[in-house]
Amino acid sequence: MTLTKKIILIVAVIAIIASMSLITACGGSKTEAKADSASGETAAAQKAEVAGEKFDAEKFSILVPSGWEKMDISGGVQIYKGNDIMQVVVTGVNVSEAEDKAGLESLKEQYSGTELEEVSMFGVKFFKTSFTASGVDQTIYSGVRNGEQVKIQMAGKDHANNEAILAMLESIELK
Repeated sequence: MTLTKKIILIVAVIAIIASMSLITACGGSKTEAKADSASGETAAAQKAEVAGEKFDAEKFSILVPSGWEKMDISGGVQIYKGNDIMQVVVTGVNVSEAEDKAGLESLKEQYSGTELEEVSMFGVKFFKTSFTASGVDQTIYSGVRNGEQVKIQMAGKDHANNEAILAMLESIELK
Protein backbone atom coordinates (compact mmCIF):
# COMPACT_ATOMS: atom_id res chain seq x y z
CA MET A 1 0.00 0.00 0.00
CA THR A 2 1.37 3.40 -0.93
CA LEU A 3 1.99 6.13 1.62
CA THR A 4 -0.83 8.20 0.09
CA LYS A 5 -3.31 5.34 0.49
CA LYS A 6 -2.20 4.81 4.11
CA ILE A 7 -2.71 8.50 4.86
CA ILE A 8 -6.16 8.44 3.23
CA LEU A 9 -7.08 5.34 5.26
CA ILE A 10 -5.92 6.91 8.53
CA VAL A 11 -7.73 10.17 7.78
CA ALA A 12 -10.94 8.25 6.94
CA VAL A 13 -10.81 6.32 10.20
CA ILE A 14 -10.14 9.48 12.22
CA ALA A 15 -13.00 11.28 10.44
CA ILE A 16 -15.42 8.49 11.33
CA ILE A 17 -14.42 8.58 14.99
CA ALA A 18 -14.51 12.38 15.08
CA SER A 19 -18.00 12.45 13.58
CA MET A 20 -19.20 9.93 16.17
CA SER A 21 -17.67 11.99 18.97
CA LEU A 22 -19.37 15.16 17.76
CA ILE A 23 -22.74 13.42 17.59
CA THR A 24 -22.54 12.13 21.16
CA ALA A 25 -20.43 14.72 23.00
CA CYS A 26 -23.34 16.99 23.97
CA GLY A 27 -25.39 16.94 27.19
CA GLY A 28 -27.39 14.17 28.74
CA SER A 29 -27.47 12.35 32.02
CA LYS A 30 -24.50 10.66 33.61
CA THR A 31 -24.73 6.89 33.16
CA GLU A 32 -22.74 4.17 34.90
CA ALA A 33 -22.54 0.89 32.96
CA LYS A 34 -22.92 -2.45 34.74
CA ALA A 35 -19.98 -4.83 34.90
CA ASP A 36 -20.51 -8.17 33.16
CA SER A 37 -18.32 -10.92 31.80
CA ALA A 38 -16.19 -10.38 28.70
CA SER A 39 -17.46 -11.43 25.27
CA GLY A 40 -16.36 -14.55 23.45
CA GLU A 41 -14.11 -12.39 21.28
CA THR A 42 -12.12 -11.15 24.25
CA ALA A 43 -11.92 -14.69 25.62
CA ALA A 44 -10.22 -15.67 22.35
CA ALA A 45 -7.85 -12.74 22.75
CA GLN A 46 -6.80 -13.98 26.20
CA LYS A 47 -5.07 -16.89 24.49
CA ALA A 48 -3.01 -14.62 22.26
CA GLU A 49 0.48 -13.88 23.51
CA VAL A 50 1.81 -10.89 21.63
CA ALA A 51 5.05 -9.10 22.53
CA GLY A 52 5.00 -5.34 22.85
CA GLU A 53 4.93 -2.48 25.30
CA LYS A 54 2.18 -0.90 27.34
CA PHE A 55 0.93 2.56 26.29
CA ASP A 56 -0.53 4.65 29.11
CA ALA A 57 -3.06 7.32 28.21
CA GLU A 58 -4.85 9.48 30.76
CA LYS A 59 -7.98 7.30 30.82
CA PHE A 60 -6.80 3.88 29.64
CA SER A 61 -3.80 1.71 28.84
CA ILE A 62 -3.29 -0.69 25.93
CA LEU A 63 -0.65 -3.02 24.53
CA VAL A 64 1.25 -1.71 21.49
CA PRO A 65 2.57 -4.84 19.73
CA SER A 66 6.17 -4.92 18.55
CA GLY A 67 6.43 -3.66 14.97
CA TRP A 68 3.22 -1.59 15.14
CA GLU A 69 3.16 2.22 14.88
CA LYS A 70 1.39 4.45 17.40
CA MET A 71 -0.18 7.85 16.80
CA ASP A 72 -1.63 10.02 19.57
CA ILE A 73 -5.07 11.38 18.69
CA SER A 74 -7.50 13.55 20.63
CA GLY A 75 -8.73 11.52 23.61
CA GLY A 76 -6.80 8.40 22.68
CA VAL A 77 -4.44 6.53 20.43
CA GLN A 78 -4.40 4.86 17.03
CA ILE A 79 -2.15 1.83 16.61
CA TYR A 80 -1.55 0.52 13.11
CA LYS A 81 0.51 -1.80 10.95
CA GLY A 82 -0.16 -1.78 7.22
CA ASN A 83 -3.93 -1.86 6.77
CA ASP A 84 -4.64 -3.14 10.29
CA ILE A 85 -5.77 -0.54 12.84
CA MET A 86 -6.77 -0.46 16.50
CA GLN A 87 -8.05 2.84 17.89
CA VAL A 88 -9.21 3.66 21.40
CA VAL A 89 -10.74 7.02 22.35
CA VAL A 90 -12.34 8.20 25.61
CA THR A 91 -14.17 11.54 25.21
CA GLY A 92 -17.22 13.54 26.15
CA VAL A 93 -18.90 14.78 29.31
CA ASN A 94 -22.26 13.57 30.62
CA VAL A 95 -22.84 11.34 27.60
CA SER A 96 -25.91 9.15 28.05
CA GLU A 97 -26.22 5.57 26.91
CA ALA A 98 -29.09 6.63 24.61
CA GLU A 99 -26.90 9.28 22.91
CA ASP A 100 -24.05 6.82 22.54
CA LYS A 101 -26.30 4.15 21.04
CA ALA A 102 -27.93 6.67 18.68
CA GLY A 103 -24.53 7.75 17.36
CA LEU A 104 -23.53 4.17 16.62
CA GLU A 105 -26.95 3.45 15.10
CA SER A 106 -26.39 6.41 12.77
CA LEU A 107 -23.02 4.98 11.65
CA LYS A 108 -24.62 1.57 11.16
CA GLU A 109 -27.26 3.11 8.89
CA GLN A 110 -24.76 5.26 6.99
CA TYR A 111 -22.51 2.30 6.16
CA SER A 112 -25.11 -0.52 6.05
CA GLY A 113 -23.54 -2.11 9.11
CA THR A 114 -24.59 -5.12 11.12
CA GLU A 115 -27.38 -4.81 13.67
CA LEU A 116 -26.18 -3.38 16.98
CA GLU A 117 -25.12 -6.06 19.40
CA GLU A 118 -24.75 -5.54 23.15
CA VAL A 119 -21.38 -6.68 24.49
CA SER A 120 -19.95 -6.32 28.01
CA MET A 121 -16.20 -5.78 28.37
CA PHE A 122 -14.06 -4.13 31.05
CA GLY A 123 -17.13 -3.60 33.23
CA VAL A 124 -18.79 -1.46 30.53
CA LYS A 125 -21.82 -2.22 28.35
CA PHE A 126 -20.85 -1.58 24.73
CA PHE A 127 -22.85 -1.62 21.54
CA LYS A 128 -21.06 -3.09 18.55
CA THR A 129 -21.48 -2.90 14.79
CA SER A 130 -19.33 -3.95 11.83
CA PHE A 131 -19.28 -2.41 8.37
CA THR A 132 -17.10 -1.51 5.41
CA ALA A 133 -16.21 2.17 4.90
CA SER A 134 -13.83 3.47 2.22
CA GLY A 135 -13.08 -0.16 1.35
CA VAL A 136 -11.94 -0.99 4.90
CA ASP A 137 -13.67 -3.62 7.07
CA GLN A 138 -14.28 -2.20 10.56
CA THR A 139 -15.83 -3.06 13.90
CA ILE A 140 -16.70 -0.36 16.41
CA TYR A 141 -17.55 -0.83 20.06
CA SER A 142 -19.08 2.21 21.75
CA GLY A 143 -20.09 2.49 25.39
CA VAL A 144 -20.45 4.95 28.25
CA ARG A 145 -18.43 4.87 31.46
CA ASN A 146 -18.73 7.59 34.10
CA GLY A 147 -20.43 9.87 31.58
CA GLU A 148 -17.62 9.53 29.03
CA GLN A 149 -17.89 7.77 25.70
CA VAL A 150 -15.46 4.88 25.23
CA LYS A 151 -14.89 3.92 21.58
CA ILE A 152 -12.85 0.98 20.42
CA GLN A 153 -12.39 0.62 16.68
CA MET A 154 -10.71 -2.26 14.89
CA ALA A 155 -10.11 -2.20 11.16
CA GLY A 156 -8.42 -4.22 8.45
CA LYS A 157 -8.96 -7.41 6.53
CA ASP A 158 -9.95 -10.22 8.92
CA HIS A 159 -9.40 -7.89 11.90
CA ALA A 160 -11.75 -9.98 14.06
CA ASN A 161 -9.26 -12.87 13.87
CA ASN A 162 -6.00 -10.87 13.88
CA GLU A 163 -3.96 -12.13 16.85
CA ALA A 164 -2.30 -8.75 17.50
CA ILE A 165 -5.59 -6.82 17.33
CA LEU A 166 -7.28 -9.32 19.65
CA ALA A 167 -4.35 -9.07 22.08
CA MET A 168 -4.66 -5.25 22.05
CA LEU A 169 -8.42 -5.51 22.68
CA GLU A 170 -7.87 -7.85 25.62
CA SER A 171 -5.11 -5.65 27.05
CA ILE A 172 -7.23 -2.50 27.41
CA GLU A 173 -7.50 -1.29 30.99
CA LEU A 174 -9.83 1.63 31.68
CA LYS A 175 -8.70 3.98 34.44
